[in-house]
Amino acid sequence: MQYYDIIIIGNSSFNDFTYSYDGELEFGCRVLVQFGTSAVPGVVYRKTEYKKDFKIKPIEAVVDKKPVLTEKDKKFIEMTANDTLLSKGQIVKMILSADGTVDYSIKIIPLNPLAGFEKPINMREFYKKFKDRSTADKSMSEMLKQNIISLEILERSEIKVQGTRAFTLAAPLHSNEKTRISPQSRQVVNFLLLNGQATEKQLIDNKIIKKSSSVLSTLLKSGIITEHYEDLPIYQQEPSDETELTDEQEKAVRDIYVNREKTHLLYGVTGSGKTEVFLQIIEPLINNHEQILIMIPEISLIWQYVQRLQHKFRTCRIGIYNSELTFKEKKSIMEKTMNGQTDIIIGTRSAVWLRFKKLGMIIIDEEHDSSFYQMEGNIYDSIHIAQIKKQIESSYLLLSSATPRIIDFFESSNGNFMIHRIKKRYNVTLPDIELIDLSKEEKYNWIFSVKIIKSIKDVLDRNKKVIVFTPTKGYANYIICTNCGHIFRCKNCDISMTYYKQENHLKCHYCDNTQPVPSVCPKCGSTELQTRGFGTERVMNELIRIFPSQPMVRVDRQAVKSSQDVQETFKYINNPGRMIIIGTKMITKGLNIPDLELVVVLDCERYFNMPDYNASENSSALLMQVAGRSGRKERGRVMIQSFNPKNELYKFILNHDYDSIISAETENRKKYLYPPFTNLIIILVKDSQEENLNKKALKIYKSLCSDLDRKMLLGPVKPSVYKLNNFFRLSIIVKISTLDLQIFRQIYSEYRNSVSIYINPPTTMI
Repeated sequence: MQYYDIIIIGNSSFNDFTYSYDGELEFGCRVLVQFGTSAVPGVVYRKTEYKKDFKIKPIEAVVDKKPVLTEKDKKFIEMTANDTLLSKGQIVKMILSADGTVDYSIKIIPLNPLAGFEKPINMREFYKKFKDRSTADKSMSEMLKQNIISLEILERSEIKVQGTRAFTLAAPLHSNEKTRISPQSRQVVNFLLLNGQATEKQLIDNKIIKKSSSVLSTLLKSGIITEHYEDLPIYQQEPSDETELTDEQEKAVRDIYVNREKTHLLYGVTGSGKTEVFLQIIEPLINNHEQILIMIPEISLIWQYVQRLQHKFRTCRIGIYNSELTFKEKKSIMEKTMNGQTDIIIGTRSAVWLRFKKLGMIIIDEEHDSSFYQMEGNIYDSIHIAQIKKQIESSYLLLSSATPRIIDFFESSNGNFMIHRIKKRYNVTLPDIELIDLSKEEKYNWIFSVKIIKSIKDVLDRNKKVIVFTPTKGYANYIICTNCGHIFRCKNCDISMTYYKQENHLKCHYCDNTQPVPSVCPKCGSTELQTRGFGTERVMNELIRIFPSQPMVRVDRQAVKSSQDVQETFKYINNPGRMIIIGTKMITKGLNIPDLELVVVLDCERYFNMPDYNASENSSALLMQVAGRSGRKERGRVMIQSFNPKNELYKFILNHDYDSIISAETENRKKYLYPPFTNLIIILVKDSQEENLNKKALKIYKSLCSDLDRKMLLGPVKPSVYKLNNFFRLSIIVKISTLDLQIFRQIYSEYRNSVSIYINPPTTMI
């Protein structure tokens, strides 16, 4: 009898689980084991010794004849588990299902009439054939040994999702007009008439149908529409154009290429041609049959990258990976990447878990962006995971930004990163930045100054484009009763609800709870309700009133939802000619609009005044990124409205001096002991009952006091949002110079369902 430690796929425990088996097993083979009261899939980790202190259960079945994980995977699992608060089970699930969202089921396949059944059955059906579980397990084991049956582990998502369902009209228009159908069915038909075809997701996103609707099934049965399944797109490449590099670009390419063992930080101003540096470096790697992973913060940037890569390379297999793909599309990309059938993967955060046959380089563009940090579910920093992956794969790792993180400058100053600076824009100078003092400037209305409106008009008259940036979406930040001061707040969360005028509802941006706008105050019965603050919807309404005949487009997550919406919107934006583009952070990330002349920034004080240790860094980066959209072909302008123009950071922003911002902020971090001068850990404790929450948080705090310096602990304190999704929350903040993960693993082990632990998160506003 042999004994093996088994990694339970998806299990969050840090412990190893030992099972017995009468035979030799290799690392990486999937097995079926009894865990609690359920049969679950696991992966063989290692051979171990018999442990006398507890009863050891047998492995019920071996699923794979060959391992599904390699020794390279094993090293990655061990290093990641050792260096993060992720368990081996969580890591295995993410690299086998890439985004960690897939559940499993077991199918028993008959190979011989002696099985007693002719078609594949699930575990529950199999157990029904025996008097008890023990007899069933023994019978299964014997039949597997005698090759009478085989087992197959299926992701349940694979059963439910068969691809991207797309629908078209099956009959001519005149035939459909004679058919009696419901109003909702008529909406589907009309949408297909206008668009030719549509996926199920498009119909849901456009509010034609609901997720649980049976309308499509009814239309399919009646023969009015037909369905087909779209597979993952394969991009065909165009011949490349040669681009002459500047001296700074050439030096960056040369220095990066000859220093593969280093982590590289490419620090170049907006519009300096950082992407061209990537393309020059990856070309010889692709010619050497090495694969490239390009990670980006926004799905909206994917199509621009695809176009650029298509334009550069004659023959190249490109795959995309993000959360909007169907399970079938994700699975296809995973298999192709693992088998070396893709040359370049362009993906968001979760793409870091993909397995490559021969990974030559990881590029993380806009590396300053906080979206690279996974804040929910399995918490991880994808840049940190990429650094581990670089070590395992012996690949290049390149971080790129016009506004890099302070921690990466610090790593460069210590010699851990190799920094490459590009100080000049490619063929054009940086835009002029003007600060508008709203306390002195004549106002057009309560949102815009007269100077801003005149400047927008001048740009439109020259047939150019304008971006108007505002931090938030919606029409108003909140609604208040002016009689009693009541603010309409979310019933699930301790947060005010945003008002959307077009939909005429209030919405919580934390839990998506929506409710109709009331006509009276629920507290005092008054009808004196007013909106306060503004978002993209309100700004657009005001601009439509001021410039009624000018083309406008709104870019935020409420108006632009799916990746197809994003692609269509940005294609529209890139059409030449005048246009006003109103948007949130979505428009700050990597967009290249040739005839954009003016960028207007509204309400930037909101970011500077956030109660966050890195508010200055994030705000400065945001302003410089949005300013960088201007003047990519000809010199542009940026106008920033502010009620506090004396803020020291503006002095640096006006001069495009990000180095001085970093220098000043680094001194503050050092003074108050924030990263990179210490490790910042936030323990977020939650409970549906306030009394239980206080007890748990205090108990955790006291246990930390016994292991750590009490002076470096803060809490328990209420976070910026005390109640979220019907859970009350408290934070414990820890500053620690040497990171001992075992302390926090113990907390996780004891309070797994009640705590989330963040190591050096990009924000303290969790």
